[in-house]
Amino acid sequence: MSSGKMFIYRHRWTLIWTIVIIILSFIRLPERTGPDLIPYADKIEHFVLYFVLGFLLSKEDSNMRISAVYIILLGALIEIGQGVLTTYRTGDYLDFLMNLVGGYIGLYHKNIIKLVK
Repeated sequence: MSSGKMFIYRHRWTLIWTIVIIILSFIRLPERTGPDLIPYADKIEHFVLYFVLGFLLSKEDSNMRISAVYIILLGALIEIGQGVLTTYRTGDYLDFLMNLVGGYIGLYHKNIIKLVK
C-alpha cells in the first residue's frame, strides 16, 4: 500500500469527521425563532464536534503538536469562511474558542483523566 493510501486509511475516521464538521458548518440552517430551550446550545454543539475530532486524533496516535495545529487551523478557517463565504452564517470568536476547548479536551483527555485521579 502506498504511503498516501496508508495515511488516508490510518486517518479515515478523522477525515470523515472533518468532512462532517465542514458540511455542518456551511449548510443553511432554519431560522431559530422564540426562546432557546438550551442557552448557548450552539456553543455546546461546537464543543462536542471538536471534542470528537480531538478524541479521534488521540486514538490514531497522531503527533500531538500537529493535531493541535490541525484543530486550530480547521476551527479558524471555518469561522473565517463562514463570515467571508456565506451570507447566512457568521464567524464567531466564541465558536472558535469552543472549537479549541472541545478539541483540546478530546485530544488530551488521557492526560486530563490522569490529573483528576
